[in-house]
Amino acid sequence: MDNFSLNPIDVVEEVIYSKKWTFSRADDYELVAEIASKWCQYRFYFTWSEQIRAISLTVTFDLKFPHAKIKDAQEEKLTEEETTIEEVVENTGGDNLLVPIQAWENVLKQLGNLHEANQLMAESRERAAKAEAEAEFLREKLKNTRDELETTKKKRRFLFFK
Repeated sequence: MDNFSLNPIDVVEEVIYSKKWTFSRADDYELVAEIASKWCQYRFYFTWSEQIRAISLTVTFDLKFPHAKIKDAQEEKLTEEETTIEEVVENTGGDNLLVPIQAWENVLKQLGNLHEANQLMAESRERAAKAEAEAEFLREKLKNTRDELETTKKKRRFLFFK
């Protein structure tokens, strides 16, 4: 009997459903959720591996940075040399992405929440395994006690008839 037979993706689905976020299940071990925010569209990919008993999470996001805000950021962030954001991106080969600090902090906060949720799930799995081991021990002890009781009853019957 396995007390922790619940698929962790089901737990993730319940949380996402309670938040009223859009999601879909490709199969029992995969879930894709989409979450819209002010600055971007997040896509979370959850995959459960029964073999290694681990959940994998991939997060992608599509930033929406209004053009008017880019101009505001350019005006605020000009250095003494009057370097523009386009020049900074151009000088780095275009491999950088400018992200509003609030959006970045939100991403980090959400990743922190996901990390905390992962730790809680790991602790829950550990508690479930301990509970299952204790339940197995108690079942065995109950069986032994019943066997001893039956043996004692048989001995009493035998002594009674002597």
